[in-house]
Amino acid sequence: MASQTKKKPSVANKKNSAGGKGKTQTGGSRQSAKARQAEEERLMRAGQRDGVLLLFLAVFLFCLAVVPGQSLWGAIQGFLLGVFGWCVFLWIGLLVYFAVLLFLRRVQKPQVVRGVQLALFILLLSSALHILGHDTVGMGWAEDLKDAYAQGFGGIGGGAVGAMLGGILLFFGRAPAAVTVILLMLVDLTLLCWPMIAERLQEREENPRSPREKH
Repeated sequence: MASQTKKKPSVANKKNSAGGKGKTQTGGSRQSAKARQAEEERLMRAGQRDGVLLLFLAVFLFCLAVVPGQSLWGAIQGFLLGVFGWCVFLWIGLLVYFAVLLFLRRVQKPQVVRGVQLALFILLLSSALHILGHDTVGMGWAEDLKDAYAQGFGGIGGGAVGAMLGGILLFFGRAPAAVTVILLMLVDLTLLCWPMIAERLQEREENPRSPREKH
């Protein structure tokens, strides 16, 4: 019987196959890097577009709240003021804040949390204006809400938004409601400023003053 000999692959063939695999892997990594870069550019353009649109919306709402008008313009203006009162300008400022975040692509968890805290502060401020400056003697919650909307139409108080929470707190009485809403505002303001406070405390711990510097 004739013995069959198996041919072993030469060293040159092994090198060629290894080189081909390496080139394939390198080409695949380059393509994936280009795909990631293209996706990042697409997201950046989309964020900038959304930021510009949100900024235009904020400018439009500001003009709507300030510029007097008739017909549909006047009706929408009255609705905005009735719902938000003069705090409508603070809500518009919050829209500008998120528009800048979108444009700069900084919409991350800390910035979103700060935006929510700002919205809560504006809501509490609207409630405080309603509690301290609105006469609700003999009114139910629904009547109080309608009256706050009517006063907000004239740019007075926190509008119907302030009456939603402020009217509920007024069931405790005017003085307890005022104390509660002011304490909540202080807590929210502390949380807003806490990163700055923590940074200052850390700087003092890392660089303590000597007794001579104190005197």
